[in-house]
Amino acid sequence: MRETLKWKRRETWRVEETMKWEERGMENKEKRGEATCQQENAIAVECLFLFQYTKGLKWIEHVLEQTPYGET
Repeated sequence: MRETLKWKRRETWRVEETMKWEERGMENKEKRGEATCQQENAIAVECLFLFQYTKGLKWIEHVLEQTPYGET
């Protein structure tokens, strides 16, 4: 009977420890995921900026092409 109780306590302890480690692992994954999401957002903002900048340059180029030389 005592051996059974010891075994059950050990098993309970193992399960609890495993759950703790799994929770920590999930927290770490969430943190990494959050960091990845922030990086993706930063990249998206940078791409949008570059797109807008390029679009602006194309518009300026178009205007310059339409303007006769020497006029402003």
